[in-house]
Amino acid sequence: MQLISQFENLDPLRKEPGKVPLAISLRNAVFDALFYDTLDLSNEEKALILAQSFAYDEGGMLFVYPHQANKTIEYFDKSIKLLEKYPDLDTIAIPGVGSSVIGSAALARQVADITGRPTVGIIAGYGAADMLSEALGGWFDFGLRNRIRVGLSEWQERYVHGPDDATLLEKYGVPSTAFLSSEPESNTLLSIMLRQVPKLKLIVGHSKGALNIHNVLPQFLKETTFEPKDYENLTIVTLGCGVALPSAFRNVHQYVGTQDMLGRLNTPKGARTDPTMHEVKGSAHNLCSTNPFHMPVEKILREALRPH
Repeated sequence: MQLISQFENLDPLRKEPGKVPLAISLRNAVFDALFYDTLDLSNEEKALILAQSFAYDEGGMLFVYPHQANKTIEYFDKSIKLLEKYPDLDTIAIPGVGSSVIGSAALARQVADITGRPTVGIIAGYGAADMLSEALGGWFDFGLRNRIRVGLSEWQERYVHGPDDATLLEKYGVPSTAFLSSEPESNTLLSIMLRQVPKLKLIVGHSKGALNIHNVLPQFLKETTFEPKDYENLTIVTLGCGVALPSAFRNVHQYVGTQDMLGRLNTPKGARTDPTMHEVKGSAHNLCSTNPFHMPVEKILREALRPH
């Protein structure tokens, strides 16, 4: 079985991968308002981001301060540049399917306002221009690997051993659970973690952002020279999607709303009984506080970050 790992240019408005015209960026920003607290960004910040959005790449990073700091949002295309300027970075946020640069900035601002610390928002897409392609990529690439990894975990618990990646592909015809390197936001997160993990305190992923975390953590453990004690203070929070994460990460909190059909669909049955999983009554897939069915991000993060 061969899966399409990326659906570049599926939207005819995408003339080249990674670039979207300004007019389309404006349209995409409307969709961000449905899922994220874009009102947390000032009109000046949104105008500046939209005016420069043609130059932003998927996997790029926005360094976002809490609102009260009144400091300009900065864009970085390389993690090494980001960490050279901000070596004490400790918080990362990754939005989900259909979010554009505005959605990335809005989620980062929301997290920054809750923690009181600057947050890096990893740009996960180009909004409506990528909605279909990102949704398909999330389901067929990340989502399938997540379901396979959960199934393997159950198999290993029941029968002590299970098939490895090579056996999966050769005998069963299913894709490997190995790192999906074609996703720019995954590469960015992995790069930051390999350099910065002892200082990281919080990683938040919403929807496909959670699947990016699921994609990265096993690869991080394969490549890292750090020991578990170096990342024992790292809290990982997933919103709107439950994923199978390595047991080496002890401080994991996952949330899916009872009204979130997309999140429940993307959460494998085996993951729903994981002790890290929590149902949020009455919540849907969005994080926008003006929506009565939003997921209460502030309450969730304060609880997840509270010393236990």
